[in-house]
Amino acid sequence: MSSARFPSLLSYRVSRLGAALGFCCVFAGCDDSPAPPAAPPAAVSPASPTDAPPAVEEFLEDYDVDYTPEIFRFGGGRDPARVFIKPLTDADRAKIDATPKPFTLDFAFSDVTDADLERFIRNPNLKQISLTYCPNATDAAVEIVSRAPNLKHVLFAELPHWKSPNFAALAQCNQLESLTLANFETTSEDSLNGVAKCAGLKNLRLISCRVTDANLAQLANLPELQYLHLQKCSPVADVGIAEIGKLSQLRALSFYEIAQLSDAGVAPLGKLPQLENLIVIKCPRVTKEGFETLTALPVRSLTPPEQIFCDDAIGVLTKFPQLRSLVVWSPLNERLTAVGVAKLKEIDGLQNISVARCSPSERDAFEALGRELPNCQVNVGFVVDETKIKRDIAPQPRPTSDAAASSVP
Repeated sequence: MSSARFPSLLSYRVSRLGAALGFCCVFAGCDDSPAPPAAPPAAVSPASPTDAPPAVEEFLEDYDVDYTPEIFRFGGGRDPARVFIKPLTDADRAKIDATPKPFTLDFAFSDVTDADLERFIRNPNLKQISLTYCPNATDAAVEIVSRAPNLKHVLFAELPHWKSPNFAALAQCNQLESLTLANFETTSEDSLNGVAKCAGLKNLRLISCRVTDANLAQLANLPELQYLHLQKCSPVADVGIAEIGKLSQLRALSFYEIAQLSDAGVAPLGKLPQLENLIVIKCPRVTKEGFETLTALPVRSLTPPEQIFCDDAIGVLTKFPQLRSLVVWSPLNERLTAVGVAKLKEIDGLQNISVARCSPSERDAFEALGRELPNCQVNVGFVVDETKIKRDIAPQPRPTSDAAASSVP
């Protein structure tokens, strides 16, 4: 599913979370209402070798359910210096009240209030709601939104003034399937534990949130959870991550920048009976030996950690018997050569290799592999100049005393 089809919960594009996810910072009003005066464009960082691969974004898109026919987007934006809050108008409110078919509300950098939300939830056609940087919406917004009778998808993000949101209230949403929480870095442990009361939840994404081992132990009791994404969450460590191994219905699991994840946390995940999609990015403590404990999984789509992409470790990928799609995120350390890339020919049934980042020599090796595998499509993305790689990786020599002296005016 593309972001154009479902912008409400996928408008999380470029912000301080980095290129993997971020909120679009400029929104129009209602779909057919006149556009507001243009706000200064949001700061969007150009792609770089350190940006996250597309696998994370695709993971989020692939596991969202159908969009609604009507999508109302309200808000302003921000640039590096300022935030632009766009007010709701009476015309906006009246239009939402009168909507006769299923719709989505997407508020980003908006002055929407708790009273507005009380009004909008009365419309039984409200299916999805997103609140991003809405300074006039308080902690009470969670309980208000939870009273929407037919709500299926909720996103709360960048709401730093929320101190103790009662996420347990969302359990009142009998149809709630998908929840995204982002930038709740100071939320209490008890508050996040409330998510575990949403028994029908199928899709959970926690991004830049304070998540503890105890939180994951609670979330592991969600009986229907199928898709879990953890990004830049702390202080969660191996003890908590091991609890994920209890989620027998889990079909897709994504870790992005979980610094404390190591082989000890990975090993208990090796028995998830239905896991089809696994992403492990920027988790430097996961080794080849740890990844080998996962080879019994029925994984069909895999994004391994960068450290797997070297000649000594890449062979572990040949041990995933059902692997059909592989995303490559090279560490650009010149330890992956054509010899290592050629080992991927041993994966029976491999249909797609997406190279999200590589050096020119690695590109040549993957393109050669594609020519040898007629039934496997090889797509090469971001290619990084090897001379820059060498310059970035090599330690810089310390100047001699003579050189240092000569540089003084």
